[in-house]
Amino acid sequence: MLYVDVDLYFLLWKLSTIIGILSIILCTAIAITPDGTKVISGSEDNSVQVWDFEKGTLLSEVSHGSHIRSIAVSNSYVIAGDLLGGIKVWALEE
Repeated sequence: MLYVDVDLYFLLWKLSTIIGILSIILCTAIAITPDGTKVISGSEDNSVQVWDFEKGTLLSEVSHGSHIRSIAVSNSYVIAGDLLGGIKVWALEE
């Protein structure tokens, strides 16, 4: 279960054990890949993070030019938009 609250934090919970498997991070945008294997988060620290949805592990992190405001994702790419209107596209690594 993915939980996002009004304070811009998100948690990923493994319902079978009811144990939180991701750290709390300040995020301003979030998306899940169409195949459901990855969670992509963007935050005010100008970073975009790729998480393994099942394991809850951080797979990669990239820096952006400004605070992240939007994220779009496919199984192959991440598109992130920032506060200043910049857009960057990254290929998702397997």
